[in-house]
Amino acid sequence: MPGASGSSDDAAQRAAFDARAAQILAMDDLIEAYQEAGKLVGAQLEFRHDAAELRARLAQRIREAGDLSIAQLAARLGVSKGRAARMLRRASQPPAAN
Repeated sequence: MPGASGSSDDAAQRAAFDARAAQILAMDDLIEAYQEAGKLVGAQLEFRHDAAELRARLAQRIREAGDLSIAQLAARLGVSKGRAARMLRRASQPPAAN
């Protein structure tokens, strides 16, 4: 299944990260390398945030499409009711500016 854990998308993301890490580790100027590593951390945090927003918006769409209660949504997604409610709250907020 495309996008599943262990997919070619995951492998491509891992390869891109590993390639950038290798470039940083090969830098002669260690201070500059450290700063570049910090930029990499920042980018990864931004990706994580964006992925969480995407997941929340999809949870909201699933709820609306199935006219589900929070409990039903939680069961469908395999999460707790609290987590489902948090995702719905996140989805109802305007997207964060990047």
